[in-house]
Amino acid sequence: MEIVEAENLWKTAKTLFDGKSVQLLSSDGTKSSPAQIQVWKDGFFLAKTENKETNLTKVLATRKNGKLFLCVCDAKGLDEKGLLILAPKKINVKEDQQKGNSDNDAIKEGVFASNVISLTDVTVFLGDDHIKEVIRSNSKRLQHLFDKYNVIITDKQEDRIRLMKSFDQPILILNRDDPNMTPKNSVPFHEYVRLMKNDKNAHSFKAEICVPIKYRNHIIIGYVQVLNSGRLDLNSFNLVSLVASTIKKEISDYNNFEESKEICKVTSINETEVTFNHSLNKHFSRIFQMSTYVILDLYNKKSKTTIKGFIKAMKPMDKYFAVTVQYQNLSIDQYEKIEAFVEYSNSEQ
Repeated sequence: MEIVEAENLWKTAKTLFDGKSVQLLSSDGTKSSPAQIQVWKDGFFLAKTENKETNLTKVLATRKNGKLFLCVCDAKGLDEKGLLILAPKKINVKEDQQKGNSDNDAIKEGVFASNVISLTDVTVFLGDDHIKEVIRSNSKRLQHLFDKYNVIITDKQEDRIRLMKSFDQPILILNRDDPNMTPKNSVPFHEYVRLMKNDKNAHSFKAEICVPIKYRNHIIIGYVQVLNSGRLDLNSFNLVSLVASTIKKEISDYNNFEESKEICKVTSINETEVTFNHSLNKHFSRIFQMSTYVILDLYNKKSKTTIKGFIKAMKPMDKYFAVTVQYQNLSIDQYEKIEAFVEYSNSEQ
């Protein structure tokens, strides 16, 4: 269901978000930050948040009465106090897909964190000899089929990676002369053309396919790219995807980094951060440092998500350290799962 009629939209938005602490998401899922929402005047919210960008559509999310409410807003600028001005455009109402999961077994098991790795370690091991060999061994597999073929592994957020991350889709420009040939499971044609307008290399070819290589299905660490003077088709995409999957597996099987696989009990979780207990084992001092960015899994019996965050606090206890991680750049899907975990935890208390 979608609420767009002005009066109902504003009344619903005011009821759901006025005075609430929420997670402020960009619609493309590339940015998220905590926000305190307050009413300014009819048709507008003010948001106290660290994210001051006004060039992205924002999404406010909350769960109530077994439904998930996603309020899509236009960012209109900042007021004189530096608060972000938001104008609600519509509210999407979804059934809470997690509401049937709060059975007694799930509540008893609770929520856990595991598979924690420092983001610094990911960027460091991408440059070692084994990864270079993975690139070299895959660098000629499709060379004979396309005019240009590249395997790119990088920790830099360059233009193509930003596009694929923003839309969570590969680049499938099958024919630059015919935008209608761009399939729905691709970065939109107009966004690609806008970003690539100064890329002379791209303009010299009629077609381009880029398939992302994701670490733990969460962070894009590179991509397989083909460029061609003639148009391409979905069979070409399938070939490129096979190579990307092979490279992803080879990198995932390589464990030249510190990772904590300890199953850590979550003691506190809300829409902006999670706290869990971790023992002082051999991994602790190497991974857990204040303000370090980490990747970790949050899960219970019926749901799991991988998130990125930074370590906000570490408090010593009798046998453990209580580690608090503040989320960074949640997608809407990740936010929905965290909201479900919050409900589990509240039911457990």
